[in-house]
Amino acid sequence: MSGDANPMEKLLKRFQSFKPPILQGTENAVDCENWLEDIEQLFESLDYTDERRVRLVIHQLHGLAKNWWVEAKKAFENQGTVITWAIFKTAFYQRFFPVSYLKDKGAEFASFQQRQMNIEDYVAKFTSLLKFAPHIAANDEAQADQFINDLNPDVFTLVVALLVRVDPDSLEVDRNPVLLMSTVLNVEDITPMSSAEECLVVVTFANNRVILREYVHSEVLEV
Repeated sequence: MSGDANPMEKLLKRFQSFKPPILQGTENAVDCENWLEDIEQLFESLDYTDERRVRLVIHQLHGLAKNWWVEAKKAFENQGTVITWAIFKTAFYQRFFPVSYLKDKGAEFASFQQRQMNIEDYVAKFTSLLKFAPHIAANDEAQADQFINDLNPDVFTLVVALLVRVDPDSLEVDRNPVLLMSTVLNVEDITPMSSAEECLVVVTFANNRVILREYVHSEVLEV
């Protein structure tokens, strides 16, 4: 009877209902990177803990990838290592991303800039490359600094102008925001401040991901 299913069976059934991506037997770094991004995005959307991610991920690995993780997991357990999602990702990078690929991606992150990208594309690309810069990803303030420095110069000016006018007590975030910006971040759409003040986007950094939340200007601006 379905009512007799244990908690893990119920969790797995619910997880599979979202059609999570599967990594087939491949060593193609691009395919592996795309899979990891997709599975992480789903885990984030479902707000799954490290424990759930580690328990569920094996069901999305087939062939070579599954054989690798079965052996790697056994080795970690024999060493007494607590397997977190970060441990899984590090092991995954080391196995499926060649050193040359990691170096190329790290160099791409170091030279990355917003240029003509809109904010959605910029955030997505920044987040995608962040994992290849562990010295930046390990520190929220370092992430924020890099995020700001990579903005288009015109957007950067707008961000700074808005930041100094915000009432921090009006922000319903679970940590101090490290950056505030106008949603008018398409470079071609930048207009004088008076016409750009429709809403703000609060940008925070958590677990190597950029989180955006919108507010109406009148709710957060100092009077």
